[in-house]
Amino acid sequence: MKYALAIGYPLRLTAVGGQAVQEVELRDRRVALSLEQAMQWGALSVWRELGEAERSGAEELASLNVVVLGDSAEEILSALAPCIPLRQGFGLPMEEGTGIQLGEEQILLTGLQESLWLLADGRTTLEEALEQAGVRWREAGQEQQELILENLLGLAAAELYYFR
Repeated sequence: MKYALAIGYPLRLTAVGGQAVQEVELRDRRVALSLEQAMQWGALSVWRELGEAERSGAEELASLNVVVLGDSAEEILSALAPCIPLRQGFGLPMEEGTGIQLGEEQILLTGLQESLWLLADGRTTLEEALEQAGVRWREAGQEQQELILENLLGLAAAELYYFR
């Protein structure tokens, strides 16, 4: 496994058994992560190759179903395909295109990001959203799949998009 990406919605910090934990909401349940696990989980929202030291933590998080693993963009997209994306923010027209207001920050979206953000209604799977956006990722080459993933992760890194 070369890559790992966080899934789930960071719900809250709370105490369980006298210890602080972060709850991550998945589609069908909530998972409590130790603060160390939560820090590892939070660092896995960007497309980059894992370092050797990160792999065991990523595998532990994958066993809790809050991380997907893979050796390529295609494997990561396949693992994310059944997830249900959930959007955050408020869309605004900007001179350069469409932006999303989240708190006091405005984030400019690419055309693909705008389409995928609009389709992230909390009911539609990522696979369905990609299909509706006209993205044929299964037939795309490696470079194109990485570009698709980078667009998705740009939304996730800006906290505009979560996978459940």
